[in-house]
Amino acid sequence: IMNTSNVKNKENQDHSPIMKSYLSLVSRYGKIHRKNERISVLCIVLAVCLVTAIFSMADMGRRAQENYFIRTNGKYHISLTDIDQQLIAMIAMRPDVALSGWVYQGCSGSLMGKTVSFAGADEKTCSGLTEMKLAEGAYPVLPNEALLNNSAMEQCGLSIGSTVLVTIPDGMEQKYKITGILEDTGSLQKADVYGMVLSEEGFRSIADENAAEGTTYRIQFKSGANVQHTITEIKENYGLSDHQISENTALLGLTGQSKNSLMQSLYLVAGMLVFLVLLAGTVMISASFRTNVRERIQFYGLLRCIGASEKQVRHFVVLQGLRQSIKGVPIGLLAGQIITWCACMLLKSVSVQRFSEIPLFRFSAIGLTAGASVGFLIVLLAALSPAKKASEVSPVTAVSGSTLQLRTKKAANTKIFPIEIGMGIFHATADRKNLFLMTCSYAISIMLFLSFHVMVVFLNESMPALKPDAPDVSITMGGAVLDRSLAERIKNIPGVKNVYVDNRELVCTEQASADISGYADYTSIDIQLEKNADDNAISSIRGLLPPGCSISDKRLSNAEAQSSFYIGAVFIYGFLIIIALITIFQIINSMNASVSAHMKQYGIMRSMGMSSKQLRRMIAAQAMSYALSGCIAGCLLGLPLNKMMFRYLIAEKWETGWQIPFAPLLLILLLCLGSAVLSMLRPVRQISQMSVMETIKPRD
Repeated sequence: IMNTSNVKNKENQDHSPIMKSYLSLVSRYGKIHRKNERISVLCIVLAVCLVTAIFSMADMGRRAQENYFIRTNGKYHISLTDIDQQLIAMIAMRPDVALSGWVYQGCSGSLMGKTVSFAGADEKTCSGLTEMKLAEGAYPVLPNEALLNNSAMEQCGLSIGSTVLVTIPDGMEQKYKITGILEDTGSLQKADVYGMVLSEEGFRSIADENAAEGTTYRIQFKSGANVQHTITEIKENYGLSDHQISENTALLGLTGQSKNSLMQSLYLVAGMLVFLVLLAGTVMISASFRTNVRERIQFYGLLRCIGASEKQVRHFVVLQGLRQSIKGVPIGLLAGQIITWCACMLLKSVSVQRFSEIPLFRFSAIGLTAGASVGFLIVLLAALSPAKKASEVSPVTAVSGSTLQLRTKKAANTKIFPIEIGMGIFHATADRKNLFLMTCSYAISIMLFLSFHVMVVFLNESMPALKPDAPDVSITMGGAVLDRSLAERIKNIPGVKNVYVDNRELVCTEQASADISGYADYTSIDIQLEKNADDNAISSIRGLLPPGCSISDKRLSNAEAQSSFYIGAVFIYGFLIIIALITIFQIINSMNASVSAHMKQYGIMRSMGMSSKQLRRMIAAQAMSYALSGCIAGCLLGLPLNKMMFRYLIAEKWETGWQIPFAPLLLILLLCLGSAVLSMLRPVRQISQMSVMETIKPRD
């Protein structure tokens, strides 16, 4: 009786969880084998981080460039010309039109001896569909009211409420009351003209024949509208020709709705890059899953021994993958967003004012969706093949304690190579699926790197960075020569950094011009200002100029161009850095997993007399076999892809010939080979520190 009670007491004290189904082993197995699970979770984190970061950075870059193009060109989608008011009324009533209105341009006059460029629109159209922004004051309503740009107000000594006498296009003079100040634009300052905005009625009263070409009816469609379908519909319904409708190419291009040939090429290239990024994530996760299944073959055999069906084993493997996704996906999403925020903060640190349109600490729905899809859907797909392999394991495998046996018709080649080198190559090539996945890991990294490098070339061609000698201010005098002492006097103005002169096809310093040509009269002068120079330096320069001189202030247009370049550069080079880092982690992890799967075989070899030095050489041969096969495949696939993308984006647009990108190719190859070397260090150290019995004992 006492013995019976003792047994019952022991049973009551046993609080171990009871297995209710085979699938309940998933969490318990993961807790016991945390190290192996961490590796799988890390692969998911890296894949999700890669996809999330690239998609989020592309989305943030698109938003920033969209804001830039709106600021410099206006937020409209299409513009119409040569149409009547009846047609305008019908188009304005369309349910997909958010905002529309006339924008009048093309007429010019003069104010205090300087050219004035006139523009006209109602207040809503001006603020919503053009790049012109009211900085201060009220918008003109009456025909004799106007806005004047900030530089003109300062140079003419005017203020809000002042009345100015302006020469209008027909040569007559007309008085205008200044009701507000217009923000300066790079185009106005670069052309060295004043900008004046009138009401619709005010512009029509002074319009001449030049206004016909500059006047357009601009339309902004509602969010979600199919712009190209709408354009086709408007053409058909109202009988408009192609030349009557123009796209705002930059804005439509960023929203994916442009039919411009360059934009179509960009869409094609973007689709290729998206496919490669998703493929890289899939391969990374698939390789990890397959290795995990190979390591746990004996465990799956034990499940079959206790009655688990093939279907239950498949469910077990898939559930393992989903469980790991739940852990890895949130970390990967957060890591990808942090990388994106760092890129945005980097731009903000350069200049808060210049990069005010960069969104900071905002989540990208596109990036998060893409990352989560990789983390869950691709994990699910990647688990199917390993699940099938696991379900095919027989109970005999568990009883015998063996692992997956490779069916090979040939043994390791020890005639050409030493035995350890031959065995290393044999381990790399015998398992064809593993060789394929490892080769893909290298090849896709090379293809991604070479593909994104085309975007670097495209950036330099379409939005080139300013050259070191790019001028902030240029002075000309209508083709006439400038006084030889002018450049020297400009040099002495506080805030002036460098002065360059153009002596008729020859751009050089003042002294060089005099030495070469024998005289020092110039046709133009280019000036670089110090970083801290303000408008006082420009005013001082203007004070030295004789009548008839034109001074082109390029500071704002240069800043806009440089901002656009920096935005593209930070995100594109960010892509390359992310790809490079993921390549290193992926190769190291894949090699570690491959060596771990062969650990028992290495123990058997050591027990048969193979030295640690020979084992190191064998692992090195295995790693380099993967690396060489991957590098060869990457070059064979990556270079044609690079050439095709170059032809679509660059060659057809700028007529630039394609050349093998030796520098980036060498860089990524060295990165891959270096990663292969790094991937050997941990397995070699691990094997050297383990005893023979420890390596050959069952692992599950």
